[in-house]
Amino acid sequence: MPEATKEVPKRTGVTAEDFKQFITLLETLNRDTAGFHHSAPILEYVNQKSGLEMKLGLREVAMLATVANVPILLIGPTGDGKTQFSLGLMYSFFGDDCGKLTIDPSLDQNKFRNIAPGQMAEGKWLGDVVKPAKIVTGKAVLMDEFNRAPAALVNALKSWLTLDQMEFDGGYACYPGVPFENGNNGSGRFQLRIATINDGAEYGGTFDMDQADANRFGVKIDFKYFPTTDDDVRNIIREGGFSPHRKEKGQEEAIFQLNRALKGMEIAPLTVEFLRFLSDMDNCFHSPEGTKRTISNFSAEFCQKAQCKAYASDASVCPNMFAPSSRQLIYLRKMSQAFAAYRLALNPNSSDKVEVQDIIAMAPLVLSVKDLKLPGEWVVKTSEGSEMMAIKNAMNFAYGRFVGPIKANSALFARETGGAELTETEKRTLEDLVQTNPWARPRAGSIEVFQKLHGFKRQVR
Repeated sequence: MPEATKEVPKRTGVTAEDFKQFITLLETLNRDTAGFHHSAPILEYVNQKSGLEMKLGLREVAMLATVANVPILLIGPTGDGKTQFSLGLMYSFFGDDCGKLTIDPSLDQNKFRNIAPGQMAEGKWLGDVVKPAKIVTGKAVLMDEFNRAPAALVNALKSWLTLDQMEFDGGYACYPGVPFENGNNGSGRFQLRIATINDGAEYGGTFDMDQADANRFGVKIDFKYFPTTDDDVRNIIREGGFSPHRKEKGQEEAIFQLNRALKGMEIAPLTVEFLRFLSDMDNCFHSPEGTKRTISNFSAEFCQKAQCKAYASDASVCPNMFAPSSRQLIYLRKMSQAFAAYRLALNPNSSDKVEVQDIIAMAPLVLSVKDLKLPGEWVVKTSEGSEMMAIKNAMNFAYGRFVGPIKANSALFARETGGAELTETEKRTLEDLVQTNPWARPRAGSIEVFQKLHGFKRQVR
């Protein structure tokens, strides 16, 4: 399509100019981490309407997570460069105001605080002389080998991930990061939080990270999906690889400004409803409570025995997927806003709203196969064994379920949830929709729908 005839979307308040600093950030990061391997881009985004083609590598993903202010988990074998890349990223973006903590089983809480002996000698209160260490107050912090943390510190580290108040023995407490908005609690603070883990049974002294703890990270980057190129290997041979260098000043003001601008990136109405739809992937018409999670050993066999219409219409979807958590949906929204803003900076003719395509593009970075409980055989069958591809395919499957009958019958759902009196034809249409697509029905009314459609009556004794 000729450039002059391309449709320019209606603007909502933000423009490409608001996000042009993305370009400068990435240029500086590329320069400061020149020579780092794992440089092959892995994620591709193509928008035929705007003519935009994007390829995202490790640096782009890390930049988006930083601007969105979500914690990053780097996964990979020892010696793969996780620590070097993390330091290079922190120094490039935040200069000297960074902290690093290498975790081992002997780590105790004293690493998180500094005590001024001179002030103690002056007779000051202990609370006045105990100050948070740089790993707590810095604009960026690296927790190296996170899965070596002793159990006693796990809860404090969980608070650190969510920028909530960190509490330690003796009543010592503090907020991590730096304030950059109104308020002094986690909601008004900023800190780039990175953790690395050596994943695998061969690493002694590590523990298998609980899935609930892994979900506290907004972005999970497995280095095996960001391979090295031939030029990477040549550089390692010739130069010995990448070595991060501290800088006196970073680019924090640009990052803060971009983060604030993200709040003006409107989420398209269809995208809001799609995210709501994802939260209802646990819905089950044949569960008395309306959810798959209350069914012991839920599987395709249950769907078959129940003669489920949804299973009959598409056996590859419903029994193989569970809903992401509320926290993950928030992270997915934040990352998608950052991606949409970066997309807009690259192509001002692209949409200035967060579209469903943006959600699907970011999903493989936020969600995992374990999060959605995708069976291994399903991953092999649908995605050639690739977990990142499986997440993208799962999102496309979900969107296919969403955009067809749900979009076509949105007015009917609005009438039903609004308490309107439905005609007999509308009731039959709604019943068929809920039975063939249980994710379509908002979870709040799923028990009532089950009871109405099954004629279920509770016995009071």
